[in-house]
Amino acid sequence: MHTIGSSCRRRGTSTVFGVMIFIGIMFTAVIPMFLVMNQADTLQEIRKVEVGRLDEEHAMEDIYFYLTPTVVDEFPVLTLEISNRGELAVRITRVWINDTLRDDFDCIIPPISDMDLVFDSLTVPDPQESVIYHVMAVTDRGNIFSPTCGIPNYNPVLKFWTMGDYLIDVTMEKTKHSLHIIVKNEVTEDILCDEDLPYWWNSYPITVPEAGTYRVKIYQFYGHVKERLLVDQVVILSLSCSYVEVRVPA
Repeated sequence: MHTIGSSCRRRGTSTVFGVMIFIGIMFTAVIPMFLVMNQADTLQEIRKVEVGRLDEEHAMEDIYFYLTPTVVDEFPVLTLEISNRGELAVRITRVWINDTLRDDFDCIIPPISDMDLVFDSLTVPDPQESVIYHVMAVTDRGNIFSPTCGIPNYNPVLKFWTMGDYLIDVTMEKTKHSLHIIVKNEVTEDILCDEDLPYWWNSYPITVPEAGTYRVKIYQFYGHVKERLLVDQVVILSLSCSYVEVRVPA
């Protein structure tokens, strides 16, 4: 019959204490680390959802605004007629007129509603020269909108306004064949021009309603058949570039 001495009992006790210390380290270090990592993953997923929602709201903003120029007491006045056609309320935080920031307007436009912003303190640098006013509206979601009408031009001598247009000018180097011209908005895919031109035309201006990206396709045309593709060009019209010339090769 064998008996267990005190030294063996001490070794067994130390082993048990070692296991308990190891388990304690696991509970006090490793498990909290997993809990923190799990919490970090949860916060990351919440942030992803928030960013996705903000991106969705950013894309859902749908604003159209028009410029109505008038003259009051011989001074130019510009009215922004803003139409919110989207499903979200839109907050206009800034309006740029040329290089001047007009942050004195901070308005909220409810869905499917209109609002007017009146600017009656426009700057005319030289009272003898006409001034072109480029206008942009900025929302709190970061969208920038330009007017869907032309570009206002004020003549301080005659004291009246004119409205310029966004223009694509198709020019032919040699007028030896008829053309078929198609101009399409790259974003909305609306066709703004689908015309056949006789061979004796050497220039054809195409007016588009707003700034944007447009694709111009020009075919050599004979009868009812579109023949050789002569031009397939993307043009960008903006507040700083309201005129683009597209040349048709010979």
